[in-house]
Amino acid sequence: FVATRRHKARIKQHVRALNAARILFRELDGRITTWTEGAEKLFGWTTDEATGNVIHELLQTNFPKALDEIQQELIANQQWHGEVVQRRRDGRELIIATHWILYRDEERGTDCVAEVQNDVTELRRAEAAVRESECRKDLFIATLAHELRNPLAPIRNGLQCLRLLRGNQEDAQIYEIMERQLEHMVRLVDDLLDVSRINTGKV
Repeated sequence: FVATRRHKARIKQHVRALNAARILFRELDGRITTWTEGAEKLFGWTTDEATGNVIHELLQTNFPKALDEIQQELIANQQWHGEVVQRRRDGRELIIATHWILYRDEERGTDCVAEVQNDVTELRRAEAAVRESECRKDLFIATLAHELRNPLAPIRNGLQCLRLLRGNQEDAQIYEIMERQLEHMVRLVDDLLDVSRINTGKV
């Protein structure tokens, strides 16, 4: 008796967990048969409102490629996963990582699909922000390197002209110090340019 109660409690836990997950069930043609509370919260439609609708029409799904190709992959592999853009009831677009599983409904004798949906909108936005930040950093480094490089050539020419004037020994030592520091700056700027070329795929 105790074991039976524990078994029933575990089943209830599994049912609650399944209901909280963002899962929907549909016909092969896309007509929704049911979806969980998790799907209700994700998309904004209740199960009663969603049932009977074609999911791709209800959510205005934007697929990464032709739906016919996806359907063929689903039938051939018994599953398909990818990312789609879908629209909530309030009009907000979501980026959804979806996993489709093809199964046989033995009671009705038809092929059906279970879809597990995960909202990755914020993750993809964060990744895009990081990429944009990296691009801006690369552009800044490239611009900085070029702006620093431009005045170094006339400075070097000016030092060479001063050396030709044949000043005293003390002046010559000062020119040598300045030239060494100038060469050091040139190498640093060249390193910046190399970094910029590598980051932009030019090396």
